[in-house]
Amino acid sequence: MPPLLLHPPFSAFPIALLFVLAVLELCRVTRLFSVAEGTLDIVAALALIFTLIAFLTGDESAKSIYDIPSGTIATHHVCGKALLFSLIPLTALRLIVTRAVRGKKVFASVYYLFVCCCFVLACYTGYLGGQLVFTYGVGVNGATKAGDL
Repeated sequence: MPPLLLHPPFSAFPIALLFVLAVLELCRVTRLFSVAEGTLDIVAALALIFTLIAFLTGDESAKSIYDIPSGTIATHHVCGKALLFSLIPLTALRLIVTRAVRGKKVFASVYYLFVCCCFVLACYTGYLGGQLVFTYGVGVNGATKAGDL
């Protein structure tokens, strides 16, 4: 029986949550509709948690891959690590922006920059992961014959 691959389902959450965060922030800034501050805090925290889970499951999955050029996986790994470590200040900035008394515009500007950078980094990391799947078949179980079932 092939090993259980947990990385593929968890890897979609960071991109989706960062997209939701960016859209909600855009709607809040443009006053399209009001968004509760607590909702944005929760989405940012969930993005961090699911990125951590995706990183750890991907790190575990990469240990069983031997026939792929190491540079390809290393680039994906480095981008995933950069995303993980950039989401820590993003989440902290989200909490600071909601509670800041002074310098709120400065914190908000840096926070919006982090939201954009993290979203782009998540998309690029996802692109590299997709490249690993479609070019090298990483994470794809081989087809089985009807008689093998």
